[in-house]
Amino acid sequence: SVLAAVEVPADIVERRNRLRAAAAGLSHPSSSARGALQMVSRLLANVVAHPHDDKYKRVRLSNAKIYAAIGQQPVALRLLRLCGFAPVGDGETLQISIAEAGGIGEVEAALEVVREAEAGPNNAAEGGVSQAAAPQTAANATAATVAAGME
Repeated sequence: SVLAAVEVPADIVERRNRLRAAAAGLSHPSSSARGALQMVSRLLANVVAHPHDDKYKRVRLSNAKIYAAIGQQPVALRLLRLCGFAPVGDGETLQISIAEAGGIGEVEAALEVVREAEAGPNNAAEGGVSQAAAPQTAANATAATVAAGME
């Protein structure tokens, strides 16, 4: 399976580089790729907004909306894996462990990478961050500073 073949680097810099590459692979104008990127963004945003709610940490790949958006997009599945989602049980469900993902700051950084790809290549290439996506907490500010220093 695509998920089993994805190696998630322990090195944060390498993981973020792979995240950017996978997100960029979904940022072209194809409606199916954009839909997949938007779904990954929504899934990550839910984890960030509700870090203690297990409901938002699990993704059933057999869910009709999930399958329609990312089921046929190997790059989207790779992106989810790089963000910290791992297969559990029968492999039809992915679950994120915030601790194994490197902490909530890393999940927030992954979300920012995905949002930059959603914004399009011009914004991502400039490293631009909209005011709406600007860090709101000390942890977010630290993650953003670390991410900016990696570019």
